[in-house]
This record gives sequence, structure tokens and C-alpha cells, in this order.
Amino acid sequence: MQIEKKYEQWKSITESDFVTLFIKTWFTYIATLRELNPDVSVFTEDGMPRGDKPFLNAYKSGIMSIVQKRMNSDETLDELYRLYPVAMKKVLEVFPQYFFQTFYILNREFKYADKDIQKDENGKLKERYQVSLHICDQWIIKVYIGLSGYYRTTSYNEEIKFDIDTRDIFKHTTEYIKANKSIDELSILKELYDKLLEKIGDKLSNKDYTNKYNITICRKIQSQLNRFFTSIRLNFEKNYRFPNETNGIYEINTYAVFKQLPYNLFSKSYIDGLINKEQYFYHRLLQTNGIEWFASFVYSLRNALFHEIISPLDEDWQLIFKSAYLILKKISDICIDTIYRIFSLCEIDENPIVEYVMNNPIDCVNHLADHVELLEASRISLTQFELNNSLITVSGIIKLKVKLQKGESDDIREETGEILSEEPVVISFEAKLYDDTLEIMSSDNGKKEITFSIAGT
Repeated sequence: MQIEKKYEQWKSITESDFVTLFIKTWFTYIATLRELNPDVSVFTEDGMPRGDKPFLNAYKSGIMSIVQKRMNSDETLDELYRLYPVAMKKVLEVFPQYFFQTFYILNREFKYADKDIQKDENGKLKERYQVSLHICDQWIIKVYIGLSGYYRTTSYNEEIKFDIDTRDIFKHTTEYIKANKSIDELSILKELYDKLLEKIGDKLSNKDYTNKYNITICRKIQSQLNRFFTSIRLNFEKNYRFPNETNGIYEINTYAVFKQLPYNLFSKSYIDGLINKEQYFYHRLLQTNGIEWFASFVYSLRNALFHEIISPLDEDWQLIFKSAYLILKKISDICIDTIYRIFSLCEIDENPIVEYVMNNPIDCVNHLADHVELLEASRISLTQFELNNSLITVSGIIKLKVKLQKGESDDIREETGEILSEEPVVISFEAKLYDDTLEIMSSDNGKKEITFSIAGT
């Protein structure tokens, strides 16, 4: 790329700095994940480095839910819309083999079923129509069609079963996109489902029952096959609508064999202005689906940078890395803030766990003697913490100074009891806290989610 003007040269160099910033922020991100997941091993049993992947998996199952909740900046989230179409174009251009695994997914939760049983006036089965489609193994769609019944004195019972390998569909659609030299989200979805319908149609068109049944029964069977094909075609058309049009009306796992990531017609919803018309809906979708997709995409971006040759002066890569840096920086900031919040629990002052202990001695140490007075908490330390669904579960120990009285006042006078002042006591605790306020979680009955035991017991 030849740049003539000096100011354009300086602009290009400035934009390329975002590639460097991305690299620095990536290492910050990984460092925070290592701090937040101390139980994840850096090395294998053979002493080989495990790379970043285990920590990214821990991110998805741990702090990501906190990030999703706290990522509330429209400006940062809008960077997803800016990078997405350019990333689609660049991945197809440079890494076409990774296009679909980056931007689409086979919905392995997909299940479609329909059943219609008709009986005659005598309660005898007159006609049975039963169909199902579901994902089996990693790439295979299993199709079942069961048709049975009778006409006059002739009964029929047919079961049609076949498999469809979706890898052929992805391969075909990749070639389709490359041949058209343009990326249109709606056209891609339609091509995926048109190819799937074509494969199903090919399987059904080979069925011939004229050697088994009379013409009336053959027509019945063909009518039911047409019914099946029409119903799934209409069902698949739900995938061509925006998420706000189908949400709460249809169950996505009943019609979506393929899903665009982070959601169907992602860029189109931005271009058509839906994110402004349905602002709350799409903001929440960005916080959840968008952040989850970015967690995988940013790892692919890291791999492209570390293992392939990326031109830092390429304008497309500059835009992608700039937006990715800004999003990753915000995520890293949230992770760092969460680390600070967790380790603030090692301080005595303004500590919700210490405050609970001092205000509720009966739950903690009253069984040590007949009368117990908590004097002070001298130290608190954490032994373990876990992040899960916007909750922080922490375990640790608290060192206390207590005044113990064994026996009643009469026992003390008669010297059959005793008073121990400033006795050191160590208690273990486990507590669930809300990540944003660090308040101890309350159960449905109002009881605080915190337990204690005397250390060593």
C-alpha cells in the first residue's frame, strides 16, 4: 500500500499502534485470568506449557458472567458492530477455512419433532404422521419420518431414516460466498438452509412405493412427505427474521440448525437501525451473546497475530485490532477491578465478612464457652475463591480475640468456672457474595449464605 502524503503516513503509523496495544492488552488479560484462576495449571504433567486456552475456558465459566453484567458502555459495545463486517471480509479472504467456525455454529441443541395420530370411529389407527430432526455426534443431522395407516383393506407402515453431513453444507456455502465476492448475512443463512433442504429433498425424491402399494396409498405417502418438507421449510424461514421478532415467540432450538454468532443478522440489525429502535433488547443481547462470541474471536485474533503474518499497515487489520483492543481493554479493566475487590476481603476495615462475624457471634464462636464476647478481629485471609454467575464464593480464616466465660457468675465466685480474656481463636468461613456490592448473599428464607467452623475441627 503506497501512501503519498506525510499526514497519511503518520495516520497509518498511529493506527498500526493499536496492533501493539492489542498485544500488550492481551498479556494483561491473560495475567488477570491467571490471577483469577490459580487452580488452572500453567504446565502439563510433563512440564510442557499449556498455552492460553485453559485460562480462556476458565474465563467463560467464571468471570465472563461478571463482565457481561458490567460491560454497560454503549461506546465499547458498539466496537463489536464496527469490527464485525470487516472481520468477516478479512477472515474469508485470508483464512476461509475458519470462516464458519468463527461466525456460525451448528446448533447441537436443535430438535424438531411433529406428530399427528388419527383414529377411525372404532379407535383403530387410521393415519400416523411422525417426524423428527436432531443433531447427532458432531456434524450429523439425523432425520426420521414414520408414516403408517390403512386404506380400505390395505395397511401401510413406512419408516424413512437418513443422515445429512453438515460439513458438506458449510463447504458449499463457503464456495458460494467466495464466488459471489460479497458477504450478505441474510443470503448466507438462506444458502445454508436451501442447501440443507436440497439434501433432504434429494433423499425423499428417491422414494418409490409403487411396487408395494396401490396408487391411493402411494399418494397418501407422497402427500405426507410433502407435508413434512413444507413444514420444515416454513420452520427454517424463522431464521431469516431479526432476533427481536422471534424472541419469546418461538423456541430457537426448534428451528435453528445453524446459528450466526453472536446472533442472526448481526450487522444488518445495526445497519437497519434496529439497535436504536429496540435499544434495550439489543443492548442486553450484546452484553450476553456479543461478549461470549468476542471471547472466542479475540483468541482467534491472537492466533492470527502470533502464528500468521499480519500486515500492521493493512487498513482492515488496523480497524479490527483497534476495536478489539478497545473491547479487550474494558474487559481487562473489569477483571482487574474484580481482583482488587476480591483481595480487599483480606483487609479488616469495611469487610462484610468481618462485620457479620462481629455482629453475629452466636453463629460463629458462642459454642466455645457459656458466654463469649468478641473483642476484635485481628486478621483475615483467603484460602480459596471461585467466580460463578455473578457470585464470588470465598473461603478463608479469621483470627479473633475473644473473652470466654466458662460457667455462670456463681461458678466464677466458687472458682468452679473461669474467665479467659483475650483468647486467640481462629475460625474458618465460606461465604457467597454478590460481585458488585460484596454483600453476603441471602437465601430465599433470608438466611445469609455464610458458614463457620473452628479451624482444625
